Amino acid sequence: MEAKSRLGEYELGRKLGSGQFSKVREGVKANEKYAVKYMKKELNPHLSKTCLDLINNEVKIMSVLNHPGLVKFYEYSEKGVIEKAKGKNIPVLYLVLELVTGGELFDYIAVSGSFSDKFARYYFKQFIEALEYVHNKGFAHRDIKAENILLDSNYKLRLADFGFSIPIAGRDGSGALRTAKGTEGYMAPEILAGLPYSGEKVDLFAGGVLLFIMIAQHPPFRRASSRDSFYKLFCQHNDLFWNKMASGKPANTFTPELKELLTGLMSSNPGDRPSIADIKKSKWFTGTTCTEEEVNAEFATRKAKVEEEWRTKALDASKKKKAKEQVLGYLSYNTTRGSINVEDTVSNAVKKAFPTYKVIPLLKIACWMRSNNLIHSRRT
Repeated sequence: MEAKSRLGEYELGRKLGSGQFSKVREGVKANEKYAVKYMKKELNPHLSKTCLDLINNEVKIMSVLNHPGLVKFYEYSEKGVIEKAKGKNIPVLYLVLELVTGGELFDYIAVSGSFSDKFARYYFKQFIEALEYVHNKGFAHRDIKAENILLDSNYKLRLADFGFSIPIAGRDGSGALRTAKGTEGYMAPEILAGLPYSGEKVDLFAGGVLLFIMIAQHPPFRRASSRDSFYKLFCQHNDLFWNKMASGKPANTFTPELKELLTGLMSSNPGDRPSIADIKKSKWFTGTTCTEEEVNAEFATRKAKVEEEWRTKALDASKKKKAKEQVLGYLSYNTTRGSINVEDTVSNAVKKAFPTYKVIPLLKIACWMRSNNLIHSRRT
């Protein structure tokens, strides 16, 4: 059996994901599985400080939150050491979270299709309960999106990733937030306009975009700005916007009750957005919801499609990595102009090998090498 890396008491297993600065691996401790999120300490100081600030913020907030609709936080350390199977030690900072195995809500929508009203309502209700808890604890999430909504093994919702979260009161206690945080397609217009904003109101705006995506399988607009033709249409000619969105979709995809709720949530005026109490009393929110049995039957089928997509992507990623290693391996073997290794980007490797020439795409390099039998000769 292949030896595995360790991080303290945790045996590290398969890769679960990665971000700009961090990686997430499965960790096993006393036969229990966790998600271990870590960052190497030897990154350059600027990136390290940026990531350290995000992780410290995430830890500070998650340590005071405890709700069934949130990913659970277990521990954090800045003094971790990953012990590689081959003996190399890597200093890291890390946090340990609940391992949520069902996948991202984004994948279920993108791969297996949009949700009917009763399934969208089932998840939106769980989302609102989780968000209400976060707000009542005094925090705004600020990065609500389908990728940050996870499903557990019973297809129940877990809100994740609190790296951009902040106290609703703000740094000065006024309740006016100013830092532009979030994901563009979900960001409220006041954030994009550089105006002070309410953390609660921008979370609800993002929740409206999330609900729209559940129903439509695509976003309502690229960004909530007057420069975006769809958002401009939404604000100035709302009926025409909904007619355009309904085109080509099954009849009654956007019911009058749903359009009323979404129009309020995605309003350009924060004051026109409903509160969570208002949402809970809305006609759409109080409509029929599917049972847990219906969810389990529906999502078992959906998950099979999602897992097949995961396998396909993993295979594609493996092929791309192998092709890159072949190209960079050839360059490393055949040049004395610089130190080239597989960690280099293709652009950097080519610049080292051919400093007086423009960088050409990886595919063209690979095709040129194959046509000249260079990759084959390197392997033999």
